[in-house]
Amino acid sequence: MQCPNCKAELTQKTLNDINLDECESCGGIWFDVDELRRAKDIVDPDLRWMDFEIGKDKAKLQASDKHRRGG
Repeated sequence: MQCPNCKAELTQKTLNDINLDECESCGGIWFDVDELRRAKDIVDPDLRWMDFEIGKDKAKLQASDKHRRGG
């Protein structure tokens, strides 16, 4: 699969049972449906309260190239 940002080949990384797509060229990490929430819960279960806010305002979830390489 190609990176939506820079078109380089994506590699799969695993976080527990979640397969994430990562671009080693631009540093992008791409999540499939519900993977961001699941990854957050694995890293810090105390952040489950955020589940109500994630996805509430779609404009806040837009990708930004502000901190990416090659974007």
